[in-house]
Amino acid sequence: MNPYNFSAIGYAVFWLLFILAAGFLTLNMRKLWQYISLGKKEEKPAQMIKRAVIMTIHVVGQWCGFKNLSNKDLASIGHAFIIWGFFLYAIYYLIFIVISSGFGLAATIQNTTFFLVYSWIMEIAAILLIAGSVWAIIRRYIIKPSRLEGEQS
Repeated sequence: MNPYNFSAIGYAVFWLLFILAAGFLTLNMRKLWQYISLGKKEEKPAQMIKRAVIMTIHVVGQWCGFKNLSNKDLASIGHAFIIWGFFLYAIYYLIFIVISSGFGLAATIQNTTFFLVYSWIMEIAAILLIAGSVWAIIRRYIIKPSRLEGEQS
C-alpha cells in the first residue's frame, strides 16, 4: 500500500488545514505589521529591502553567534547546527510535503535525483540537529557556563 495514495477526503482535509494555518499566519503577520507600523516611518523603501537582505544574511550565516565564538564558549556552533537543521527541515517540508503531497505529485518527485540528494542531506542535517540540541541541553542544564550562572533555569 502506498502511503501517498490519498483519497479525495484526505486532500480536502489537508487543504482545509493548510488554509486554516495560512489564515492564522496572515492574522498574526497583520498584527505584527501593525506593531511595526507604530514606529518611525522609513523615508526610503530601498533601505528596508537592504536591511532585510543584510538581516537574512546574518541570520542564515549565524554571524551574530560566530562573532562571540571563543575557546571558552563554543555555544554558537551548537546554535548554528540547530538553526541550519531547522532551515533545511522547513524547506524539506515545504517542497516534499506541502507542495508534492498537496498537489498529488509525491510519487513523481520521489523518483528524482533531487529528492535522493536532498534526502541524503537531510540525514546529515538530522545528525547535526540532534547533536546541536544535545549539546545545548548539556551546556544549559549540566555544564552551565559562567555567563549563565545568575539565570534561573
